[in-house]
Amino acid sequence: MQKIIRALGTKAYAAIIATLTLFVSNFCYAETGVKECTVNRGAAPHPSCLDPCWLSCYDLAASTGYVWKDDGYFRDTYAKGIENIITLDTTWWMFRNYGLSLKGSYWAANGTVIGTQESTSVWQVPLALSLKGRIGSRFQAYGSIGVDLILTRESNFLGVANETGWGGEVEAGLNYYIYKQFYITAAIRYIYCRKYITAVQDRADLGGTDLRGGLGVSF
Repeated sequence: MQKIIRALGTKAYAAIIATLTLFVSNFCYAETGVKECTVNRGAAPHPSCLDPCWLSCYDLAASTGYVWKDDGYFRDTYAKGIENIITLDTTWWMFRNYGLSLKGSYWAANGTVIGTQESTSVWQVPLALSLKGRIGSRFQAYGSIGVDLILTRESNFLGVANETGWGGEVEAGLNYYIYKQFYITAAIRYIYCRKYITAVQDRADLGGTDLRGGLGVSF
């Protein structure tokens, strides 16, 4: 009797796994009319019919660019803005066209202290968690909105000042798949993070308008 129960339990377990697998596959893959998209699920999807699925629903992109600053203190000290040395953006597509994005950047610039003309340097690390949506297949447009934590460190003859601020961001971008899972990307982002800066003795905006381009991969 125990062997029969174990056998029935094993079959029931296998049936449940098969049903869940079929459900996930059908849920994640849209009807594209292309055989490779619906049949060869184990392989990487062709760019012309790219859709995220249970086994391939992540994007990772690396980009670089420039951040224009609206804040008067930053513009007076570091010219018009700050270099975006690198931005890493990873997205988990929980649904076919909607997902969560985790993004981190490293910004850096050199300038001169107002009044003394002494050299100064600053780096910033914005960390963002966003909700992202997209449309398209091989050529995609996307948008996101999220919250930012910005770490700032400024060094000059007066010493070192560290600031941390919370803010929000909106972003819009374009992805174009050039070969299988690989794509080129371009994006524009606006970050708003205004807070009181001790060294300046006034409120300043730690964010700015970020324009960047780079490469990405879906896996």
